[in-house]
Amino acid sequence: MRAVVFDMDGTLLASVPTVSRAYADAIQSLGGLPVTPDDVVAGWHVGHTELVLAHFLGRACRPAEVERSGRLAGAARQAHRQPCHSHFLIAATSTVAL
Repeated sequence: MRAVVFDMDGTLLASVPTVSRAYADAIQSLGGLPVTPDDVVAGWHVGHTELVLAHFLGRACRPAEVERSGRLAGAARQAHRQPCHSHFLIAATSTVAL
């Protein structure tokens, strides 16, 4: 192995838009009021998935509901590449001795 690249969200992949949309969809599918992805991002400070869902639903969540929303968010991680950063990575690996 000559190199390892660690990606922090937003460097090569931007998952926040798709994951926050999945959370918003999950909240509504669990009976919550419609929320936007921006609302979800603003609510992430409350903690892990179960707490975020409870925050928006106004009630505790059953384990099956948390699991279902986790599957939705996991499926949403089909994030889009950030092309400008990808080109930088390609350029960097072709000029830096590894």
